[in-house]
Amino acid sequence: MELNNTELKRLLFALSDIPSVSGMEYTAEEALCELIGEHFDFYRKETSGGHIFGLRCGKENAPKLLIDTHFDEVGFMVTDILEDGFLSVTNVGGIDTRILPAAKINVYGTRTVPAYFASTPPHLQDRSKAGSAPELDSLLLDTSLGEEAKRVVRVGTLCGFASKCEELMFDAVCGHGFDNKASCAAAIAGIAAIDRDKLKYDIYLHLAAREEVGCIGGRTGGYDIAPDLALVLDAEFADFPGIREDKTVTRGKGPSLTASPVCDKKLTARVKKIADECRIPVQKIAYAGRTGTDTDSLNISGVGVPCVLMGIPLSGMHTAEEIVNLNDLTCAARLIKEFAERGE
Repeated sequence: MELNNTELKRLLFALSDIPSVSGMEYTAEEALCELIGEHFDFYRKETSGGHIFGLRCGKENAPKLLIDTHFDEVGFMVTDILEDGFLSVTNVGGIDTRILPAAKINVYGTRTVPAYFASTPPHLQDRSKAGSAPELDSLLLDTSLGEEAKRVVRVGTLCGFASKCEELMFDAVCGHGFDNKASCAAAIAGIAAIDRDKLKYDIYLHLAAREEVGCIGGRTGGYDIAPDLALVLDAEFADFPGIREDKTVTRGKGPSLTASPVCDKKLTARVKKIADECRIPVQKIAYAGRTGTDTDSLNISGVGVPCVLMGIPLSGMHTAEEIVNLNDLTCAARLIKEFAERGE
């Protein structure tokens, strides 16, 4: 696979189109194997619902390099089916309810049903509540199915954002589920570009499940694979006017490397050195404790795993229109390739 923005965009958009709200990642097996299976030596489904793709270097007792990037995305779950095809839902993962009125949603019932969050016209709104975030249980999904909704949808049915991926200016793209499909695309492209003759590890790509509901897949995948070291990729908050600079990184200036007690200092320094040698731009960000990623659970999986956390700068996190810069994905993919070929 060529490491360029065009190829990364194609892969990212294809991954975004695969439904993967936390709890339904297991349904992506066929689509994933068709999309990326040719780049790997083996595949197996992980117990918690994630997907493990492997690449063997051919060396006896080779160390295991785990590249962990969660595949799930935030969404909703149906809690009640009301009259006239309206649905009550609860959140799956962190959702800011201020973005929801009039948002288009896919309801993954016995067939996929388009729906919209019902929106009260401004003329009829209670002015005393103007500007406040609505409670999710006060919002209803309108499926327009009428009584048929009870045949298509069940309590527990999952729902996800339905926006389409689009290309913006200056190598930026937007769409839903880029947290964390952008990292998945970078990881897949980086592994697919590796020169097999230079590969120093047996590589395990873990497209982990249920990160958005408690970093579950990182722990179970780490126990399953028992790697010697791990690179974790996830979305990182991108800056914009008015937000704290020390909590963000900048889109288009390369992936971030995280300083944290749960990240291995020597391994992180090694990745940074490779980035410098290859002139791959990287940014720094620090967390004094937990990172809110699979690194937190993978780090203590089994007897413990030394981890590096790499972030893809992302704007609009956990919304229907998340934005990333393709240059950052390409740089992350190059860094994965170089690390795998050079060894630790």
